[in-house]
Order: sequence, then C-alpha cells, then structure tokens
Amino acid sequence: MFFGRCNERSRVLYNIAEPTSSSKRLLANHGDHRIGRTSLLQALADKDIQVQHTGRELDNTTFEYVDLRFTENPSYPAVMGSVTSALFKKDSLDIDGLSQFVQICTKQNEYLNSGVRIVLLIDEFDACTGDVQVVKSLLLAFYFLTQNYDIVVIIGSRDSVLETATKFKGSPAYPETIQLL
Repeated sequence: MFFGRCNERSRVLYNIAEPTSSSKRLLANHGDHRIGRTSLLQALADKDIQVQHTGRELDNTTFEYVDLRFTENPSYPAVMGSVTSALFKKDSLDIDGLSQFVQICTKQNEYLNSGVRIVLLIDEFDACTGDVQVVKSLLLAFYFLTQNYDIVVIIGSRDSVLETATKFKGSPAYPETIQLL
C-alpha cells in the first residue's frame, strides 16, 4: 500500500485520465534521494489508486516502467534502446539518434495508434544526466512521442536532471515539473 503524495498522484492521474489540449504530456517528478519518486511512479499503474483519484480505472491505458539505473551504459543509444524495448516489447537495441528512433516509431505506427494510451514511466533519469546532449536528445525524443501519439511520459529523477534541462528551458521539450518535498 502506498501512502502520501496524494496531490502529486491526483495531478498526474488527472493529466492521464482527462487530457486536454493544454495538458502537459511530458512530466518530471523530482526530489531528494529516498523521497518517494519511484514509489510514486509505480503507484500510478495501480488500479485502486486510479479509482481513488479519478473515480474510475483508466481503461485503454497501459503503463510501461523503465528503470534507467540498470542501464549498463547511460549513453543515448543504450537508454533509448531500453525505452524502445519497453515501448514495443522487443529486445533492447542500440539507437544511434532521434531519426532512427522516429523510423522505429513510424514502423510501429499501427501499434502506437491502436487507441490505447501509453504511459511511459522513466525512473532514475539521473543515470544519464552526465551529458547535456544526451539529456536534451532524450527529452526531444520523449517530446516527439507525446506530440505524435497518445503517449504520456513521466520522468523520475533527482534535481540534477532539472538542472541540466534548465539549459534549454523554454524549449517545448522542457517537462512540466512536480517537485517532491
């Protein structure tokens, strides 16, 4: 049973359950070590919590959890390979850039437009924040997904990813943040 974080859960689940044209589909929850980022991400897929916060189960919604802490090499190809593997239920592969990721998504167009909302829960994003270009490329890839498909991306990270991302704040790929205190 997950306790606390009621406001944060409600805010995120409302964005998923009742998307509007102004709903942010790229979110980042961040906070200090051991504050509950992972628990919050995992709780979002719980049907009981969905009912508690939205009044109903989120039908036609699938939650895919990716823990980047276990990515052996936190490079763009390895991280996007992990994300692609979770998204399309395939073996992990290295993806060398955004154009290759877009090509893979285009080939999976039928699946991505099947009427099922996909919620990508990206945990431990800090694992790849050592390189500003990797972070920027990943956020642009996530932004591409949220703009072209019925996909919501929720990133869990410590503050460091937000510090890195602020270098291009104002970009449409900058996530709406939910700070956990």
